[in-house]
Formats: sequence, structure tokens, C-alpha cells
Amino acid sequence: LPGTLPEAEIHARLLEALGELSDIDYLPLRLAAKLGRKAFAAAFFAAGARSLELRALRQATRGQAPLAEPLVIEPTTWYNPGLKTAIYVVPGLVGVILTMTMIMFTAMAVVRERERGTLEQLIVSPVGRVELVVGKILPYIAIGYVQMSLILLVGRLIFDVPLAGSLPLLYALASAFIAANLALGMVFSTIAKTQQQAMQMSFFFLLPNILLSGFIFPFEGMPHPAQWLAQVLPLTHFLRVVRGITLKGALWSEVQPEFFQLLLILGVLIAVSAARFSKKLG
Repeated sequence: LPGTLPEAEIHARLLEALGELSDIDYLPLRLAAKLGRKAFAAAFFAAGARSLELRALRQATRGQAPLAEPLVIEPTTWYNPGLKTAIYVVPGLVGVILTMTMIMFTAMAVVRERERGTLEQLIVSPVGRVELVVGKILPYIAIGYVQMSLILLVGRLIFDVPLAGSLPLLYALASAFIAANLALGMVFSTIAKTQQQAMQMSFFFLLPNILLSGFIFPFEGMPHPAQWLAQVLPLTHFLRVVRGITLKGALWSEVQPEFFQLLLILGVLIAVSAARFSKKLG
């Protein structure tokens, strides 16, 4: 079945193909079609194939002809045939490290101004709220690109991580991810009272990103509420972009939805941080 098919259509086709099977040995195959997650469906399908093979062998030992040829499962791993952990993890580290550092940079921006007594200069300046937030974000985007380049370079030279897609496309899409994390740091900066509080909030936000974004656990294997919550995390969408471009050679049309999701998150965070900063000025 094509990987681009919706999950509901995949289940429907499986049910149609297995609809005439009624023997108990095909029960795992039926369960595979009814499960809501592809990872568990694949496991049950393999179990059903093994059950069918054992049934044929039992009948052969009794002097009877097997009802069907034993099924042989030959798994094929796409994009990482050698099953090297580094090839899958290193592209994800780009997003994790950028999340940790970018949020921390701007999370202490307004707090630092307040502690140093320079917040009054921002109050009397003719700069607007949105302009101020964007001005705090832009200088750190270059730092984010430097970090991203170093991680990709180390991954290529030391861990032999491939780059199947377009590097300029990856850099262009990463701008929205970097800016979204910086804007989130600005939100934290308007909430925290001290730099220590801002740093603690940054670390507190990092753990849900690692657990829910798909960096460690397969996204399809998580409960649906966790998947819905992960959709609001910028790292979730960037992992699909960076892994799709580096490992799969994904094109713009394939990663376009994730980019627009990042832009939406960026717009919301800039609006929230601007509103919060206005409240602080008042």
C-alpha cells in the first residue's frame, strides 16, 4: 500500500482483503486491520504470517498437504538499511539542541533588561511592541544557523549521516523553526521575574518536546491525546522536515504543510509575547 494513503483508507483496504478469512489462524491478521495504529498493525500482521506458517508445517508433518505456502516475512528498512542509530538520531538532534538554546537565549532577554535597570529605555523608545519582539529575535537567528551547520557537519564527517535532499531548502525552512523557538523564549521572558526563573522554565519546556515530538518514541505509537498535544510543539514539525529532507530527500511539496504549521505557531507566539510585553510596560 502506498505510504501516502490516509490511515483510514489503509485499514479499509486491509479489511477488504481479509474479509473472507475466518480461520482462527488468521485472527492476528484481522486485528491488524482493525487497530488504529500502524506500528501495532505491522506487528500483528507479522504474527499472523508466522501463525499461518506454523499451521502449514503442522499439517505437513501429519502427512497432509499444506493448505497454503508458508509466508516468509522479509522486512525492508527504507532510508536507513543498516539500522544505524546515529543516522536517525543526529538529524533530530538539530531540532533538540536548537530548541534548548534558542528558547534560553530569549527567555532571559526582558528579564535581563529589568534586572540591569535598562527596561525604562525600552519604555521611552519609539519602537512598537511587535518591532521590539522581532528585534529581540532576529540577532539570534544567525546563531541558530551556526549551531545547525555545526551539527550537520559533525554528523556528516563523524557519523556519516546522509543528506539526500536539498540543503538550501532545509536552511530556508529552519528559519521558521528557529524564530518560533525564539518567540517562545520571549513569552517566557515576559512571565519570569528573574533570570533563574526564565532558565528553569526553558528546561521545563524541553522535556515534553523530547518525549512528545517523536524524537525518541514513534509518533504513530503514542496515544491520540499525546499526538494532539505534540502538534502545538515546533519541534514536532521540524523533526519531520529535517528527517524528511536529510534521509528521504523530501521536496518542498512534501514538507510544505509542516512549514505552514511552523509559521502559524510563530505568528501566535509573536502576538502573545507582544501582548504580554505591553502588559509589562503598563
